[in-house]
Amino acid sequence: VNNSALHGLNCLVAMERFFNAVEQRLGQNVTAVEKDWLRDLYHHVEVNIIDSSSSDIQLALSVVDKVLNSATGMQLPLSYSFISVLQLVQRQRLVCCSQLATEQLRRGATSTEGITLKPISHIHFLLLGRVTPAPRTLILPEKDKVGQLYIEDKTGTVLCETLTLYPDVLGELVFLPSWNYVPFSSHKKGHTGYLEITMPPCRLIPEKTSQNKEHVSSVTVPAAANILINRSAMVTKVINIQGHITALSNILRVKGVVFFMFKLSYPKEQQHVSVIIKGTQLAHLYHLLEPGREYIITGLRPTTLFKGSADSRNVFCSTTGTEFLPLSAQAQDVHGRQPVLSGSCKTLQDLQSGSDRGRVRQEVFSYQGTITACVDRDAGIYQLDGKVRLHLGYQLHVNEGRGLRVGACVAVYNAHLMKEHEQGEMLLCCCTFGCVVVQSFSTLCLPYQPPSGNVAVLRHLLYYLNPNLDELLFLLGAVNQLRLKFTSHTISCWQQPSRDQHRTSSTHVSTLSTRRPVLDKGQSGGEFSRGLVTSLFQQPSPVTGRLILPQRQRNIYAEFLADSHSCAPLAGLSSA
Repeated sequence: VNNSALHGLNCLVAMERFFNAVEQRLGQNVTAVEKDWLRDLYHHVEVNIIDSSSSDIQLALSVVDKVLNSATGMQLPLSYSFISVLQLVQRQRLVCCSQLATEQLRRGATSTEGITLKPISHIHFLLLGRVTPAPRTLILPEKDKVGQLYIEDKTGTVLCETLTLYPDVLGELVFLPSWNYVPFSSHKKGHTGYLEITMPPCRLIPEKTSQNKEHVSSVTVPAAANILINRSAMVTKVINIQGHITALSNILRVKGVVFFMFKLSYPKEQQHVSVIIKGTQLAHLYHLLEPGREYIITGLRPTTLFKGSADSRNVFCSTTGTEFLPLSAQAQDVHGRQPVLSGSCKTLQDLQSGSDRGRVRQEVFSYQGTITACVDRDAGIYQLDGKVRLHLGYQLHVNEGRGLRVGACVAVYNAHLMKEHEQGEMLLCCCTFGCVVVQSFSTLCLPYQPPSGNVAVLRHLLYYLNPNLDELLFLLGAVNQLRLKFTSHTISCWQQPSRDQHRTSSTHVSTLSTRRPVLDKGQSGGEFSRGLVTSLFQQPSPVTGRLILPQRQRNIYAEFLADSHSCAPLAGLSSA
């Protein structure tokens, strides 16, 4: 009894200290209603937040500071209450949002102009948790977690997609001032939904020691390029490179190796160096990169890919000390990001004038627009601004389509501009060299539509056959006809394991992570069976005698790294 009484007394003293500290921040006494709200906050921190090096009072005060900075007029948002991750995923069955900042609500509405659909419903809940690529409470195979980001507290874990992420929040406790929650139509691998984090997470516990970017010794891109050119005559162990991101691949898996690639450029001299980040432990760093922004990339070592072969290339590769240090002091305006490679995002009129002279142009385009339709979620085809089609089939899906809901504003970088035919719709096709970045999430009450149950068959065909654009369009039409005539279960059963594929496998790739889904050999590429579906398209045509759809080898490294770019979307098409 004495211990219980002592504990109760300590709690009362701690709460009074907490109230006094809040009153000092507000510059006024807190009311009885505000004290009730603060008690709920303190209890939520004490019960639901993962163990921290800070005391409950310190953490609760930090939450108060972040909430006051986000709320209007430096007042406690008494209409809001705190919710745990478990409560969120169990209670919410419809798309919803919580946004403390009224400015964010105003700005977000502009991205849905011209789309007459029900706006997202607003709920008054606040979220705290840890941003992590390796959640402790989620039981999934490691390959299903690679490249993903989560928000985690003591009660559970939820997938998340971000707009702007900074290195100092990874693995740290954060307050989320603005977010959308999007439930899945069906549970996928233990998940019931995902978060769209619409404003940067606020770190709750300050860094004890932060790396000062101004004091990080680095070399410029021209100096780094010189190191690669003279690599045989120079001894270079590990360096830091400063430059702009002008190309960014997806997260990939080739023969069990997880990696992603990007180009660091120096716009004034139009020079660049290629960088490969390898390993599951570094895959989450992908979410820190944005095309067009300037970074210092630390801990890079020069290496030679495919040494002694015709495909030999000098690149920089990551080490255990690799970090990404963004040089922008403030978060960029999501409506004002500009890609370096093209100078600016193209408008619809720019693309129309660029497509008049031919069916495909060899240069790459960048484009900014709003998703107005999801044409084929399995093939990754979307409509932008009602007039431009975006093809992501050669990349599979960006996050399996998470974040790419109707109403979302996206920037497409380094895409190929094409037309199906002379009077056809304009197409932007993204190969490995292309990249899609969500600039603002949709503010419409539209659910997330995951890929269908037989999507693995289509992904296998895309990576096994590597079709050009005409062949891809034919393939999609044929697969849709098969879906009309057969059930998903029947089509999936046509894909049976076979030893023959061991003799025909090449450098097949899989796309991973949250800007990606997990596919690897043994699932939809590489050593997975050709099966009856593949055999249908590898029969000789009764008219020409040639295979209906030939198989093309795909060198994923050359597609991104080669100075003279070639890829399946360009194959067989005339250039302007």
